[in-house]
Amino acid sequence: MKNAITMTVVVGLMIVGAASAAQAQNQLTLVQDVHVNPGKTAQFEEAKLGRNTRMADAGVTFGSRTFANDRNVYSTLIPLSNMADLDKRRTQLSGLRAGNATLASEAIHHIDSYIVRRRPDLEYTPTTPRVPADEVGFYRGFHWYLKFGTANEAADIVRQIRALYEENNLQIGFAVFTKVTGSGPDLSAFLPARDAADFYSNYFASLGGAPVGPLVERLNELSYRTDNTNGSRRQDLDYQPPN
Repeated sequence: MKNAITMTVVVGLMIVGAASAAQAQNQLTLVQDVHVNPGKTAQFEEAKLGRNTRMADAGVTFGSRTFANDRNVYSTLIPLSNMADLDKRRTQLSGLRAGNATLASEAIHHIDSYIVRRRPDLEYTPTTPRVPADEVGFYRGFHWYLKFGTANEAADIVRQIRALYEENNLQIGFAVFTKVTGSGPDLSAFLPARDAADFYSNYFASLGGAPVGPLVERLNELSYRTDNTNGSRRQDLDYQPPN
């Protein structure tokens, strides 16, 4: 995590769409990280697609997007207008017909759920991103679990990083998400690339020598845990509400 410097705008835009800054500031997202047992990804994906079908049959109105990482974790992201949407969605899900419980229970180890808020006040959007959104196929994810009482300082550090990006006209955008409630990281970020080879070949060069290292070191010092993942978008597992 020493060089985990950026937080990309691509994931943010994919989650919330072309929302205004004010709308984005209020955008909540329910994240469900499904930890799949080794060797059970095919079974999980079958169960996931079956659940999507049953959700459509029940008229569930909350859509979702899916990402998968290299640790057998599938993340489902569900946009919410407000916290009351949690009860509304729960009521809709209560109408689902029964699925293959054995298939799901054998595939899933556990699920972590948490709610995040987008922070456009901390973001930087380049005029011309290094990787256009429609060419992104890989994400390097960075996660910070902050020590108690350090959230404000962490936000200030991100603002300083943003200022360096602006001063150096970097072509790497970043979106920032902070945890509202639940078991997830306090601060998460995702750096886009075309694929893993593209990321590891171009990441450091794309920083253009901007002196962000000391700021990132301080951000890491404010955390009791840091984590990173490699992941990809799984549109085939998305849920799109009917009509």
